[in-house]
This record gives sequence, C-alpha cells and structure tokens, in this order.
Amino acid sequence: MRVPELVGGVFIVAASVLGILVWQQSSAATTPMLVVGRDVVRGSVLTEADFALADVRATGMKLVTFAERDQMVGRIAAVDLVALTPLNDTIAVEVLPIGADQALVGRQLELGQFPTGISAGSAVRVVMPIASATGDAPAITPVSITATVEDVRVGESGADTIEVTLRVADAVADQVAAAGEVRLVQVEG
Repeated sequence: MRVPELVGGVFIVAASVLGILVWQQSSAATTPMLVVGRDVVRGSVLTEADFALADVRATGMKLVTFAERDQMVGRIAAVDLVALTPLNDTIAVEVLPIGADQALVGRQLELGQFPTGISAGSAVRVVMPIASATGDAPAITPVSITATVEDVRVGESGADTIEVTLRVADAVADQVAAAGEVRLVQVEG
C-alpha cells in the first residue's frame, strides 16, 4: 500500500467533510429581521405596532433588519401582507403605484373642508355639490366619490390650508379635479 496516496485520499475526504460542515453552518445561520406581526391590507400605512422581530434565514434577498425598522414607519403596504412576512423596499413603498384604473388628483383645501387628523392612507369620501335645475330654482345635489389620501402637506398660505393628493378611480378623476368646491369626509377603511 502506498502511503502518499492514502494520506492524499484522507486529506481530500477531510477537506470535503469540513467544507460541507462550513456550508451547512452558514446556510442555517439566521438574522433578526423585520416582519409584520399581523395581517396588513394593501394600502395600509405601516406603524410601529405592525412590526415584529423574527429570525430569518435570508439568502439572496434584500430584507430590512429589525434595527432598521424606523425607515419602514409611514411606508405603505403595496400588497396584502400575511403575518410574519419579511419586509423589503418592494412590498413597503413610499407611494403605491397607480393602477390602470386609478388616478392621483391634487386639491388645496381650506379649514372646514377636511377633518383634522387625515393622513396618508386615510379612506375618505370626496363630496362635491353639483347644481341641477329643477323647476324655478337650482338645487344642489351632492356627489360623493370614494378615495384614499396619498399625501397631505400644509398649504403655502399656512396652517389653515392643506394640499392633499387623492387616489381616485380614473373614471371620476377629471370630475374631482375640476370641481369648484370639495369637502372630504373621513370613513373607515
């Protein structure tokens, strides 16, 4: 029996076993990642209360670590999220993409035309008075359209006005944009 070939064979087997152990150890390693702690509906604004910590084995994915959770507060769920779904920049976005049947409409509103406390993600009805002729005097018939608030900013003229971006159905976007007077009613949703 030749000793050099035997030693070489043992060395190759030992190196292979060691390589397998190192690979297995690295593939089993987990990292504390940010996940949603409960089901979250598409379009919901994420808050600290939505988050949980989970040890995740993340290979090849750009996930948000639990330590980075502050950068996800205020983001919007781009899809329905099931509890324990890890978060990343594609499913927690700053603004939802506009769907084929949707439009974004900007409006400037004065105090009294919007409820206090509306914010991105709020479900609202856009109420617009539409004049219609009935007999001797014109009547005002309110038209109500469902919308979601995308963004709210203090208006240029101060705290008495806001600039609000609304996500509405494309079929009514022109009507909302052209309306003379608009009022927002916050609803559950």
